[in-house]
Amino acid sequence: MTTLGRRACLVAMVALPAACARRPRCRRCGMVLDPRGRFHAELRGPGDAREGFDTPKCALTSLLSRSPDPARALWVTGYYGGALVPAADVLFAVGSDVLGPMGHDLVPVERARAAAFGRDHGAKQLLPLEQITRELAEGMLGICDTGRDGAVTPRARRSTRSRRRTTRGARHHRSSAARS
Repeated sequence: MTTLGRRACLVAMVALPAACARRPRCRRCGMVLDPRGRFHAELRGPGDAREGFDTPKCALTSLLSRSPDPARALWVTGYYGGALVPAADVLFAVGSDVLGPMGHDLVPVERARAAAFGRDHGAKQLLPLEQITRELAEGMLGICDTGRDGAVTPRARRSTRSRRRTTRGARHHRSSAARS
């Protein structure tokens, strides 16, 4: 083996384990976490216990699906400041045009700039942490609807399977009608 070949093998032996290292993932959806990401959120527990999430909706869904624990606190990345702040210090924008890594999300906006954010980005509602429900957080996977009373509710999503079936049926129907 040549010197160049030996060096290439040595580099591969060092680089391969680093490339295959397990990166932390969101416990809710499995996406790779980016602690410096604009939508990163954490549940902090007693001591140094931290549980990372890729978006506020994942963190809120996880938090609200558990029994209440006053020792656990939700921290989110503020939209304008870019730093982790307690979720009680922000308002969550619902139905805005700002998309998170997985589409529509509850965008945490610092209270001082929340009204301007709502106007600029078409947010349907700005809610404090106490008004976020599990249904709303889980429903952010779809697009939100606004009712007559102005309340934002999650739109029901059809499964991918039923959507495919409907699309295939429509395509088949059109092609057979064209043949007639």
